[in-house]
Amino acid sequence: MIENQGFTKDHAHTTGSPHPGEPSCVCIGRIRRPHGVKGEVIFELYPEYPVKLKIGTVLLIGEKKEAYSIETIRKMDQNYLLHFDGMADCDAVQTFRNQRVYLHAEHLEEAPEGRYYPHQVLGMRVFDENGNYLGKLVEVMLTGANDVYMVKLDEDSEEILIPAVDSFIVKVDDEKKEMIVNRPIWD
Repeated sequence: MIENQGFTKDHAHTTGSPHPGEPSCVCIGRIRRPHGVKGEVIFELYPEYPVKLKIGTVLLIGEKKEAYSIETIRKMDQNYLLHFDGMADCDAVQTFRNQRVYLHAEHLEEAPEGRYYPHQVLGMRVFDENGNYLGKLVEVMLTGANDVYMVKLDEDSEEILIPAVDSFIVKVDDEKKEMIVNRPIWD
């Protein structure tokens, strides 16, 4: 295990995030279970974070975000088999079962132009083109074709679904954490 570094959500220089206001690390997947007797685990990488894992990549495991370095990696169907430095057998990784896996945000590749990772847009205030406040972006739904943003004014209000495509997303202001949308009208 690598010594856990302090994580805060305040500033880029202390969070490890290249963008102010973003979290220091993001959940990129989960460990499903141990595999075999040599300390390997089956890792499921979430599709919204197309991370290129390699030997030496430091992953943060569980809610305590304990840091472990990848010693070996290989593809297995839709998942990966990972072995971490210092994990000698299956007993050493039993506690990893069903644990979330995080990566320092600074190690994410830049999202393509006009695209955003979920952690970059969640919590944004959303307005229509007339300046009317629609609510906060509370969920990013992965549909396969394109993401869909769920916006709610408050817990009891009806949700507004906004396709995350150019014809509906007018402007995203990273600094203000605001989004202007062309609100879809559904019949």
